[in-house]
Amino acid sequence: MNFRIFLFFATLLILCSSLLAAYEKRALQVGAVMYDVEVVQTVPERRQGLSGRSHLKSNCGMLFVYKNHREIPAFWMKGMLFPIDIIWISNDEVIQITSDIPVERCEEFCLQKYSPYKAIDHVLEINAGEAKEMGIQIGDRVKFR
Repeated sequence: MNFRIFLFFATLLILCSSLLAAYEKRALQVGAVMYDVEVVQTVPERRQGLSGRSHLKSNCGMLFVYKNHREIPAFWMKGMLFPIDIIWISNDEVIQITSDIPVERCEEFCLQKYSPYKAIDHVLEINAGEAKEMGIQIGDRVKFR
């Protein structure tokens, strides 16, 4: 019986690890700064985002892809364990930066929502304060490597 329980949890761990590692990884240049990003494109991937992670390495981020270039998505901090900056991108250009978004500890209905002022096609989440620290500004060009 103990072996079956062990086998069940070992299988579950392997499946969960493969799901976490399933994101496409790419290099992204924002202005003069290079980032290693995990690319999320599906609704379930977007919903999960960085939630539940304990941290994000410096010069790493999560890139959300919106193929319909007319979207104005709303982001929240549900399940987040660390603060972030959100960089809103349209037509390969930074159009807005929402800085130092704090972790929120409240029920889903009271979470603050964050959105760009106009439609975007990509969103980059990075560590809080990193946009300012790295000199990322509105108007910076974004290049996918």
